[in-house]
Amino acid sequence: MALNIRQNEIVEIARSEGRVVVEELAQRFDVTLQTIRRDLTELAEAGLLDRVHGGAVARTGVVNIGYEQRRRMNEGAKTAIAKACAAEIPDNSSLILNLGTTTEAVARELLHHQNITVVTNNMNVANILLANPGCDIMVAGGALRRSDGGLVGDLTTQ
Repeated sequence: MALNIRQNEIVEIARSEGRVVVEELAQRFDVTLQTIRRDLTELAEAGLLDRVHGGAVARTGVVNIGYEQRRRMNEGAKTAIAKACAAEIPDNSSLILNLGTTTEAVARELLHHQNITVVTNNMNVANILLANPGCDIMVAGGALRRSDGGLVGDLTTQ
């Protein structure tokens, strides 16, 4: 689909702001509400935006990739990041490690640190750190997400 100038600009606004509103776009481009609705429908059909009530949102492009595949993706880069992070964390420190396969790599690099306290909502991080007797592990409560070992929900954020 060849986009006109207005449609290109609508896509750019949606990408930068996350959302566009029909009324605001109609005012901005000095066109009717119906023209904007038609533009948004065409852009959604082209896979560039997702229609929502009153406007559209940018497509995230995020695909749910399985945990094991995510863990193996960019493994070398994750290890390099983890080594750099661990080098900045002195013994006798406290830190928080959130969800993610990169934070799990950081946990592996902390196995030789002494007298550290780690707070996490990532069961995989907690299990990795069990091998370090010099590490106190505090696990945030919440519902266990089986797909990746994350603890999520209201209890986790309180």
